[in-house]
Amino acid sequence: MIFLGKEHPLFSSYIKYNSLITSFTPTYHHPFYIGKKDLIEGEQYFIHPGLPLVDQNSNIEYIFNFEDQCALFYNMDNGNTYNKDYTNYWEKEYIKYTLEDPRCKKIICHINQMAQALPKLLQSSIIENKIHYLLPGIEDNTNNTIKKENDPFTILFTNSWSDWGKSFYLRGGHFLLNTFINLSQKYSNIKLILRTSLPDNFQENINKLNSDKIEIYNNKMFDQEIDTLYQKADIVVLPSIRVHSHSLLKAISYGLPIITTNGWGINEFVKHEYNGLILDKFENLSWHDDNLGCRENYSLLYDNSKLDQHVISQLYYYLEYLISNPDYLNYLSNNTKTLYKEKYTLDNWKQWII
Repeated sequence: MIFLGKEHPLFSSYIKYNSLITSFTPTYHHPFYIGKKDLIEGEQYFIHPGLPLVDQNSNIEYIFNFEDQCALFYNMDNGNTYNKDYTNYWEKEYIKYTLEDPRCKKIICHINQMAQALPKLLQSSIIENKIHYLLPGIEDNTNNTIKKENDPFTILFTNSWSDWGKSFYLRGGHFLLNTFINLSQKYSNIKLILRTSLPDNFQENINKLNSDKIEIYNNKMFDQEIDTLYQKADIVVLPSIRVHSHSLLKAISYGLPIITTNGWGINEFVKHEYNGLILDKFENLSWHDDNLGCRENYSLLYDNSKLDQHVISQLYYYLEYLISNPDYLNYLSNNTKTLYKEKYTLDNWKQWII
């Protein structure tokens, strides 16, 4: 059995914890390296995103994993799907054919609403019967902390695993940094940890902060080093446009409350006033379409002073409340630990996967 999917930190765990899967074949970029003409004329191999070079004559069985439809369609980039009608894209029939193929034993998706949308998008009852919403799993870190009683209130922000510079904005790092500058003028015993590269124009903002209030890690880090950052934190802040499942799952595994947004997919991981707090006004930047999946318009993020003011004000209020009310922070943390044990343990995950 081969596990196929666009490369993602979650996916390697399928190999690590499941002996029935013999190999993991990720693709970092969409592997549409032959054109539509070659496919139509009947190449020996057919290719579509996430399924690299599957031999039509092979008997090898495979499982396919995806997060949203952008992992399937070659020309479907995250951020500009709001006005796309991809029901008639030429790749659609090849994607449908590959997923309906009897050798494809299961299709799994860790976003429930996307799992429900894909059969409608591809208009396939076969895919509807194959697809499963898979609760992702992660190691238990709920008691793994190195914080001491008098340590500062520590906020953690992480960029994507690839640390793509643009993701600093897409994950709302600019909202958090500007909010923290304002907070630091009132509170002395707080700290911000940034695991990200920074755009050049933010260096002036960084210079406004005392060096003891901010830690910046802008180089590649091993998993164990990143784990140390979570162990230091009181809360994870990720005011992103859309879901970033691995970052949210990592925070949950440490029992860390999360401040995030009402962007696409996030409500499947974070419940307002239960294991985190939700910033609003992101529903026009990313949302769900029952028949098509994730819809996004990233252009509304940039040069949007009205959104900036609203998010920074709301984020300031949430953080100040948590700094001043440690009992409520503990309440959110305890709920997060409960959520992990109920939904995201590796044992739960392994029961779903095969």
